[in-house]
Amino acid sequence: MGRKTLFKAIALIALFQLQAGWAVENTLSPVELYHYAVELQERERDYQRAATEFGRYLSYARRHPEADYPNHEEVMHRYAQSLAKGGEYQRALTAYANFGKQYPQSKKIAQLMFEMGEIHEAQKAPQAARFRYGQLKNYAPESEWKDRASLRQAWQHLQLGEDTKALKRLNEIEDPHYKANVEKVLLALPELERLPQKDPKTAALLSALLPGAGHAYLDRPKDAQFAFLSNGLMIGATVEAFEQDMPALGVVLGVLELGWYTGTMFSASSLAHKQNNEQRQNYLEKIRPYFASESIGLKIDF
Repeated sequence: MGRKTLFKAIALIALFQLQAGWAVENTLSPVELYHYAVELQERERDYQRAATEFGRYLSYARRHPEADYPNHEEVMHRYAQSLAKGGEYQRALTAYANFGKQYPQSKKIAQLMFEMGEIHEAQKAPQAARFRYGQLKNYAPESEWKDRASLRQAWQHLQLGEDTKALKRLNEIEDPHYKANVEKVLLALPELERLPQKDPKTAALLSALLPGAGHAYLDRPKDAQFAFLSNGLMIGATVEAFEQDMPALGVVLGVLELGWYTGTMFSASSLAHKQNNEQRQNYLEKIRPYFASESIGLKIDF
């Protein structure tokens, strides 16, 4: 009895939702539907439902070209933004592209290019993002979005260790709104260059001369001890096998030790790269707020 009641309740809720959707679709005027979708987007921040309603508006406009659908350009933009904020990045990029095709002379084109760059960053596609920001700067060199794009490019170059390119992008920025932050970054960059670094080649060479020495150079005493003892045991076992007239075993152990020895060198070199990168990233996190220039506010993991 309880299960039947629960099933009926679920069915009624589903029916109510269908009826509610039908009611919205069939009773709201274009203006009312617009305001309803905006409320979902701005007040409730329910971006998936907002995208659905903006999409409904655009669908009506396509099916009824003779009717008056005000705010159509704005709705196309809000539709793309809602998709992006809802995490539907590929659909959002398509929506942005459709906007550009329908309104190629729109004053919002530069902003849309910037927002597409943000989406590429959220997709962890830095090359596509840099291309989009560069496209924006070429398309609208006098736009207020140009300096934002240069700031985003500078951050990406710093992430990749391309400090010279980052400096070039920072020096392109003229907007007073960002100039103060740029000055702070320019003061911080010399400190970035002075961060203590461990040379990966030196770490590998020390490991080649004495297993464990490379890890000791990296201030990793436990790893150094393990590398020294494990290689020592393998070498000792190999020598012992030959002394005990077991050449086949000696060859096998020798091959294994050669791989282990090479791996110790590679480990030291890789750890040096990793430590250097972590140290750099930790410092960049301190200056990261100076690069804030988002438009649609995606939670980008730079």
